[in-house]
Amino acid sequence: MLRTVFYIAIGYMLGGILFAPITARLLGCGSITEKSADKNPGVANAFTHGGALCGSVALALELLKGAVPVAMFVFLHPEDPFTDPALALVMAAPVIGHILPAFNRFKGGKGIAVSFGVLLGLAPRLAPLLVLAGSFIFFSVVVRISPHIFRTQIAYITAEGLMLIYSLRAGCLTVWLGFTIIVISICLRLYHSTEEREKVKINLLWTH
Repeated sequence: MLRTVFYIAIGYMLGGILFAPITARLLGCGSITEKSADKNPGVANAFTHGGALCGSVALALELLKGAVPVAMFVFLHPEDPFTDPALALVMAAPVIGHILPAFNRFKGGKGIAVSFGVLLGLAPRLAPLLVLAGSFIFFSVVVRISPHIFRTQIAYITAEGLMLIYSLRAGCLTVWLGFTIIVISICLRLYHSTEEREKVKINLLWTH
């Protein structure tokens, strides 16, 4: 129990460190939240308002903060970590920490980059990461949905169904459970986002 609480706490605290605005300030790019319309302290605004270097460094740090606590739990687990229900909470902790950071008055980002980091931390099981990445690519290239906020929600919901199929076949329902908590958290965050809602458009790759 103490071991589980430790990893959840580490995950939440790391998740609560908003690396995008920190990186922007350290690189002399100013405040990306003040420059952006949605005030989101995330990687997208780091790229948009801080430049390629700022965005790349922020992305790497966001991925790491999601991957590290999960990888520690997986590699240091005395038995099979994928049969331990606690894995679901360890997976969810960095994302929830990023969305509701205690260090920033519980006003955080959307949790997209850190969610990819969490799935990266499941290595050598990379199928969950590929499922989410594939879902994003599909709805960004093959069936392009805009604006981005709706595309993201649909990509996560689709990945949720595919993750269940994978978890049933691989015998690791804890991964699906953890991902479910992540999807719910991110979708709720996107629902309450101040980002402007444009009319939904769907463009098919073969229609261009």
